[in-house]
Amino acid sequence: MAYSIVWPPALPQVPVTPYSESGGVRMLSTPMDKGPAKTRLLGAKPDVIPLEFLMTGGQLDAFITFVKETTRGVLRFGFPHPRTKEIAEVRFLPTGDGDVYSVDNAGPRLWRVRFQVEVLP
Repeated sequence: MAYSIVWPPALPQVPVTPYSESGGVRMLSTPMDKGPAKTRLLGAKPDVIPLEFLMTGGQLDAFITFVKETTRGVLRFGFPHPRTKEIAEVRFLPTGDGDVYSVDNAGPRLWRVRFQVEVLP
């Protein structure tokens, strides 16, 4: 365990369903002149978990503080894994344009917060 920061207990602990996760191994595949491609293992690939939470305004403020000040968007932290229910070591995974999270209004005083984390091996 190489993290000292944990997901704040004041924030939601279970994401909105549906839940998904992707992962596997990193491999290199090289086509051959004849026959099947040759493949070789490059190492473990972190599982990626896209998450969505419904938060109150106070929870959203706490989340933004957690991202910007506590983890600075890059530090590892302990997070309750949605499938295993155990604490996993994760870090935020930015989108293609570098954003760490997105927020949409989900109703009166309710916010839909989306982000993704990678589970570190």
